[in-house]
Amino acid sequence: MALSTARYQQLSLEGPRHVVVAEGDLDASSAVQLAEALDEPIENGKTHVVLDMTDVGFIDSMTIHVLMGAARELRQRFGRLVLVVHDSNTRRLVEITHLDMLAPMFETREAALRGLLDV
Repeated sequence: MALSTARYQQLSLEGPRHVVVAEGDLDASSAVQLAEALDEPIENGKTHVVLDMTDVGFIDSMTIHVLMGAARELRQRFGRLVLVVHDSNTRRLVEITHLDMLAPMFETREAALRGLLDV
């Protein structure tokens, strides 16, 4: 089974909010690109980031590691990372690794954007 190539789209919003849309499979081979996609808005001063994984079919432990790092970096800047996750396997991995304690999960991008405001 071949994994699909990961792709990222940046959606800058007004103020400190930003959305990164991920597509494909997020694994060790795409970890550097994921880190860069999340670092870009942070380096540009965005502190409230949504990672929309609606079209992601697979994540691995390296992805979890990258997401934990980004969540911690944003917290140090008094910000937040939130995730949009539909896939039940991905949701389960986020929960069992306790990533959801650092980066809460939402069903939709709209709910995630509202969740950025909840502290």
